[in-house]
Amino acid sequence: MTGESATIRFLLLEPFEKALKLIRRSIMEDGLEIPIILNPSERIRKELGINFPPCRVFCVDAPLVLVEAMTFEDGAAVLLPLHVVVTGRGSKTQVQLLSPTHIINSTLPVSAKIPLNKLQTRVCHVLEKIAIRDGFAR
Repeated sequence: MTGESATIRFLLLEPFEKALKLIRRSIMEDGLEIPIILNPSERIRKELGINFPPCRVFCVDAPLVLVEAMTFEDGAAVLLPLHVVVTGRGSKTQVQLLSPTHIINSTLPVSAKIPLNKLQTRVCHVLEKIAIRDGFAR
């Protein structure tokens, strides 16, 4: 890769809890699903006693995309559902997901890359409606 970040970043000018609700509603209104929501900051706090900024990982998919990706390559399940990381940054919220370049440069066969790229594009369109694209790595 050419030094490009492995993730795309968005910034919501909303506090974390409000942003979570907005992101979840927007994703679901687009016909996508969030079958799993992980809470890594809470797990770190409970298991290690270390406080981290609030963070959730939305595992986003669409059942037909999953079927399409896994029909020819069961290894596509490594990247599906797509992980959307939401992190509190004071009065703002940052959202990150895998970049299209990272997907294209992966070793998955094209039959798995195409549906994964479609899903990633749909999630980006959802986020572009509610957030500002953040082009700077931090």
